[in-house]
Amino acid sequence: MSGRSLAYLNTIPIDEVKGLTGKRGQALRKAGIVSVSDLLLHTPRRYLDRSTVTPIGELSGSEEVTVMGRVRKVSLRRPRRNLSIVEVEIADESGSIRCVWFNQPFRANQLKEGTEAAISGKFETRKGRRQMNSPPVDLFTSDLESLVTGRVVPIHPSTGEVGPGHMRRAVHNALLRSRPILDPLPDDLVSSMKLLERDLAIANMHFPDSMDDVPPARQ
Repeated sequence: MSGRSLAYLNTIPIDEVKGLTGKRGQALRKAGIVSVSDLLLHTPRRYLDRSTVTPIGELSGSEEVTVMGRVRKVSLRRPRRNLSIVEVEIADESGSIRCVWFNQPFRANQLKEGTEAAISGKFETRKGRRQMNSPPVDLFTSDLESLVTGRVVPIHPSTGEVGPGHMRRAVHNALLRSRPILDPLPDDLVSSMKLLERDLAIANMHFPDSMDDVPPARQ
C-alpha cells in the first residue's frame, strides 16, 4: 500500500500547506513548526463536542452548550473611549439568545443579519433573557462547515498570526494530502499488540468521529 512517512512529510515545508504562507508561515516557523510533519504532530489543546446541539428554547442549567441559529439583530456601541460592545441576537425555531462581545468590534461585520452561526459556551439569564458573553463563533458560510458543526471539533492553540480556526483548516488540508501515513511497525506487530495504526491515530487526534476516539488525556 502506497503512502507517506512522517520522515518524508518532514521534508515538506509548512509554506506548501494552503493558508500557511506569508506571515502565518513565519509565525509557525518561529514556534518550531517548520514542516508538514510538525503540523500533523501539533496536538489540539482540547476538543469541543458539537455533535449535540441544544434548541435555544430548551436551554437550562449552567453546563456548556452549543446552539445554532440565524442572526436576527446586530448592534455596535462605543459607550466610551477604548470600549466597544457588540450585541447580537441569534434565533432558532424554539427561541432566541443574546450574545455580547466586549472590544471585539469585528463581530459586527462577521455576524451580519441573516448569517447562520453556531455558538458555544455557558449562558446566563439577565432580565428574563438568555445571554452568552464572548462565545466562540463558527459560521455556515463556506464549504468548511463540516469541520465545525455537528461533530467533535479540535481546538488548536493559537500560534502568532495563526488562530485556532486557521490551524484547524490547515491541519485538515495537510491531512487530506498526506494520508495514508505509513506506520514504522510491521502490520502483524501492530495487530498482535492491538495498537492503533499511525494513520488512524493521527487522524483521530485531529478530527475524531466521536468523543470516544479522543485521546484520554485530552478529553
